[in-house]
Amino acid sequence: MPAVLDAVIAHPPEVFCLQTRGPLVLRDLAQLQQLGERTTLRISFSLTTDRDDVQCWYEPHCASFGERLDAMRRLCEAGLRVHATLAPLLPCVAATSASAQDNAATRGGLLAMQRCGICHATGARDESPHRAAPPFRKLQENFPSVMLQSALRTGTISGHDEMPMFELSKADVVDLLTYIDTFSKPGRHYITRSGR
Repeated sequence: MPAVLDAVIAHPPEVFCLQTRGPLVLRDLAQLQQLGERTTLRISFSLTTDRDDVQCWYEPHCASFGERLDAMRRLCEAGLRVHATLAPLLPCVAATSASAQDNAATRGGLLAMQRCGICHATGARDESPHRAAPPFRKLQENFPSVMLQSALRTGTISGHDEMPMFELSKADVVDLLTYIDTFSKPGRHYITRSGR
């Protein structure tokens, strides 16, 4: 793939989409960052299931769900735009009370990358593509809990001039707030740790 990326860097299209299932894409991180400076680059990961027993039947030679999420996180932290594609969707683990918080944070992180990542930094160290859009890791510093919850529920948040109107389900709001909580300091949470 390095030779393909070199050719695309030399003659960049207006938009370049890369679809993958595995962390091998991290090998080409420097080239991807260079390409991202020359064109609109979108890296999309296929997520199929979080069940190892199901994956071994359908994708026996592919990276695990956790490895894919880790690769997505690392690409985001490198400042690249990453999306998730849920296809084909295979049976997944039902949430238990012990794992529900982690699952909500994972869903919220994916939602943040898909719906908000075009303007906001959604990772731990990446920079926001839109300068006026605050990084997700700093939202708790800038917005009181009640204000952010209300704004997300009604779709009326306006952090910057180009901020689009949006509509989220109640479950999406909880997942997004749970993800934002992963950046919180001890004692500052939008969602209680005991549950939804």
